[in-house]
Amino acid sequence: MVGEVALDETPIGLFLELEGPEDWIDSTATRLGFAETDYITSSYSSLYQDYLPLHPGAPSNMVFQI
Repeated sequence: MVGEVALDETPIGLFLELEGPEDWIDSTATRLGFAETDYITSSYSSLYQDYLPLHPGAPSNMVFQI
């Protein structure tokens, strides 16, 4: 396997995740209609920390409630 494409559903939204070698990520993103300016390379933890101040009452973690 060269790379992996996953649709991640998180409590803060949906993310299309591309994992693999950089050249594979770039070519796959291009084929999917994305440019490098569309990339988010931050961790989910970092994204969540940015999300919290903008969404009072958000869950205290990124774990889905069952």
